[in-house]
Amino acid sequence: MSAEGGRLPDTGSGSATLVAGAAAVLLALGAATLWYSRRRGGARTR
Repeated sequence: MSAEGGRLPDTGSGSATLVAGAAAVLLALGAATLWYSRRRGGARTR
């Protein structure tokens, strides 16, 4: 695999990349859920 953009070159163990990917996905999911729920709540509450 070649390093793309600002990605760091693979250091041998793919677990670090896996953990980073999982953390990014969780962060994105959490942010999206928070934003969506807040938007819905704001629209519903008078």
